[in-house]
Amino acid sequence: MQEQVISDLTQALINLDIDLVKNIFKASLSPNSSEFSGNERILIESQKRIGDLWETGDVALSQVYMAGMLCNDILDEFLPNNFTNQTKKGPIYVVVLEDYHFLGAKMLISILKLSGYNVIDYGIGVSVENLVQYVQRDRCEILMISTLMLHSALKIELLIKKLKDLQLKTRVIVGGAPFNIDPKLWLKVGANATASTASKSIPIVEKFLEEQQ
Repeated sequence: MQEQVISDLTQALINLDIDLVKNIFKASLSPNSSEFSGNERILIESQKRIGDLWETGDVALSQVYMAGMLCNDILDEFLPNNFTNQTKKGPIYVVVLEDYHFLGAKMLISILKLSGYNVIDYGIGVSVENLVQYVQRDRCEILMISTLMLHSALKIELLIKKLKDLQLKTRVIVGGAPFNIDPKLWLKVGANATASTASKSIPIVEKFLEEQQ
């Protein structure tokens, strides 16, 4: 059932049919649950498939971008924007490294804020060199990196090497399609942890913050 939903949503996103996109997603929501996190896979998998189609030349980059914008609209509509939890833990730094697929990071930031964290968004398409400068400047202790493409995920190894050369003790949590496909990739690039969904990253962040105290 969920496979059909993902397939239908992917096609609707490619066609840029915003009404159909919202109807498909709305129909997939459980009427007995206020939790958004259970529906992450539908959006993430649809976005990943569109990214795969772009890499094979079957869709244009403009379609990838617009599909991402439509998914962003879904997040704004269905995920609460008024964060009632005023506890400010962190800060937690989030970035999309050398990649322009912002959906995963958008969900991550929203869920972190809902969980009461102070989130600093470094943005999308950030290079390794610039990110090293940001981390050094802010002395950030927890950095969360979202990627969709494998070549971006592999750049994390270089990033971590540069951080270690500067003797920075930043904890790096990674996530995104490459790390879901290869469960050991996070170890290969030298990250401290990985999470298959945004919501599953929360216990990891909590653990790292407790260890800092």
